[in-house]
Amino acid sequence: MIEAFVAEFVTPIEQRTLSRITMSLSPQEIDEFRDRMGDLVDEFRQRPRHPDARPWGVFIAIHPGRRTPTSADGAADADR
Repeated sequence: MIEAFVAEFVTPIEQRTLSRITMSLSPQEIDEFRDRMGDLVDEFRQRPRHPDARPWGVFIAIHPGRRTPTSADGAADADR
């Protein structure tokens, strides 16, 4: 799966959106986060295709972090 993402990720940089964040979440919060992300993806996947639509790749990975967040809101770092 990661190899497919990397192979497709050769678009011009101005067409890419990148985000990375580290959060501290309880078991209930990570379940909620996963559910909401899944619901959002499903919502867009089920929409009727617009005539001007073009393919966009989306890669989402959620995994346990290796370090403790440093800011008050739980975000250690984020890129956009």
